[in-house]
Amino acid sequence: MPLAKSVELITRAKTQGTVRLVQSQKNAAATDGSLARARVDMTYTTSAAIVGADQGVWASIRNGLATSMKGLMVSLQLIIVGLCFVGPWVLVIALIWKFLRRRKRQTPESPAAPVVA
Repeated sequence: MPLAKSVELITRAKTQGTVRLVQSQKNAAATDGSLARARVDMTYTTSAAIVGADQGVWASIRNGLATSMKGLMVSLQLIIVGLCFVGPWVLVIALIWKFLRRRKRQTPESPAAPVVA
């Protein structure tokens, strides 16, 4: 665009929204005069989103799945700890029970008293 019209363009662009940053540079190799050209780069941004990136639908689903997996891992950990506490006692009681049953079978029974008719 012609250099003379660049100021007007920048002024109109500033009325379109909130100005966050204005930077200006002049090319030292460019010539001045009626044929001088301007280059204007504009970046527009929107206002902040109503729902942030970490609060959207997918973030809620991901957080829900993460919470359920944490709960599953805690319950699995409790089951393993419970087995480690109860397992040895079950083994000891089963061995004692087996030993007592075997001993009961090996003890000779007392002879039966003769029956008088």
